[in-house]
Amino acid sequence: MDFFAGFAWAVPRAFADPLERCRFERGDTLYDTPKAYDGNWRSARKAASRIVQVRLPKQGESGKQDKDAASVFSDNWRRDAEIDLIEMKDMSRREIATTQGRLYSFLWRGDEGVLDLESAEPPVPLTARDLRGDIDVAAPRIAATINAPADGRLFVVLFDQASSLSRKKDRDIRVALDAHPGCSVHEMELVTENALPTLRWLAYRIPGLDDDGVTELLKPALYRPQGDREGKADRFGLKRHGRLVSGERQGGLF
Repeated sequence: MDFFAGFAWAVPRAFADPLERCRFERGDTLYDTPKAYDGNWRSARKAASRIVQVRLPKQGESGKQDKDAASVFSDNWRRDAEIDLIEMKDMSRREIATTQGRLYSFLWRGDEGVLDLESAEPPVPLTARDLRGDIDVAAPRIAATINAPADGRLFVVLFDQASSLSRKKDRDIRVALDAHPGCSVHEMELVTENALPTLRWLAYRIPGLDDDGVTELLKPALYRPQGDREGKADRFGLKRHGRLVSGERQGGLF
């Protein structure tokens, strides 16, 4: 079983949707160690020191969700939640009224005090939408750390491991790169304070192609015609999805 890095608690990849929307529901159960997920309930109780079981909200009880993912996350951050926090050493169980954002923060940073509604409210983490402007600074720095071919390009994107759209984009790009020999993918952590722990930089290393060549290679993976007010298809722009860095722009690094 795979887990999200960056969390104090063991959060399986299967919780991508609750993390993306910041919405945990009744029946969600999380443990403080990956070992607790390996077997049945009895073995989980032996392996875990602490267990979180979500009591409320019930499954399917949600407000209006016809917004973009970042807005849904922000809206849900302050919504009510109730959990049981179970201490396995003495089998004690505490019912805690909290919020979705406080629960997210507890799983992320491990500070139990944040669950208390009387404590300072944790700030909403920075999402990929908030950090779009950082890519112009980050892309050259990332390029400087990766061994790329002299005639190649590096395509840098901000990737949210919890986002269904972001994961699909990554899969589609990788499929496109399979058609071009020698490509590789490099993952790097963000160092931005209070950024979502699920955010990463992805750098796709593409040898032997210039900007136009990379654009044509990736266009089938990224182009989703939207159309303008006159019904004409909009133009494809690679810059909407990430940044291309070449050897020329990096003073021969490539």
